[in-house]
Amino acid sequence: MDGVSEKMLSQTPRALDRDGLVVRDARPGNPPHVEYRLTPLGAEASTRSSP
Repeated sequence: MDGVSEKMLSQTPRALDRDGLVVRDARPGNPPHVEYRLTPLGAEASTRSSP
């Protein structure tokens, strides 16, 4: 993504996980695969922040 650093791409999802807005699901493999999904709290926050 243009204008977004690798550091930001890794830190932001982890912060959202820490704050309970997403759940991180890491799966082993080569390369490793990580998926994130919204928690109910994250879905509510997303709805409230949408115009």
